[in-house]
Amino acid sequence: MYGRMKAHLLFVAAVLAGCTDSLPDIEGEQTITQGIYGQLANGCDTTGCEETPAAGIPVFLMSSLPTSDTQTFDDAVVSNARGLFELSAEPGTRVLCRGYYNDYSTEQRYYFGPCIELEVPVGTTRRDWFSGPGGGQWYPGENFDVPVP
Repeated sequence: MYGRMKAHLLFVAAVLAGCTDSLPDIEGEQTITQGIYGQLANGCDTTGCEETPAAGIPVFLMSSLPTSDTQTFDDAVVSNARGLFELSAEPGTRVLCRGYYNDYSTEQRYYFGPCIELEVPVGTTRRDWFSGPGGGQWYPGENFDVPVP
C-alpha cells in the first residue's frame, strides 16, 4: 500500500510540475524607456480553461478619470498578439483605461473602463489587466494576486 501511495504522489507531483502559466512572458519585450507598459489577459475560472493574451484591445492614457461624455485622451495603443501594450508618458499622475470602440452604430464612440489612476515614475512602470467579473481588474506588474485598488 505504501508503494502505491508513493507512486500516486509521484504522479501528482509530475503533473503539477508540468503545469505552467499559459500567458507568454512579455518582460523585456517593451521598447519604451519612459512610460507605462503591460499585458492584457483573458482570464477564466473554469476547470481546464487557460488564460490567453488579449490581443487587439485598445488601451487609453488620460490626464484625468473619464466621464460619460469623455471622448478625448492623450494617447492610445492596441495590444499586440502577446497582449503587450506600451504607452510613452512623462512622469506624473496619469489614468490608464482598457477601452472599447463601438463601431457598430453611427455614433462610433470610445468606451473606457476599467480605469486606474497611477503615478508614472522616471523610467517605466508595469500594469497588467486581467479580464473577469465587472469588466476586469488592473494589477501592478505581473502579480495577478494583488489588484490595484
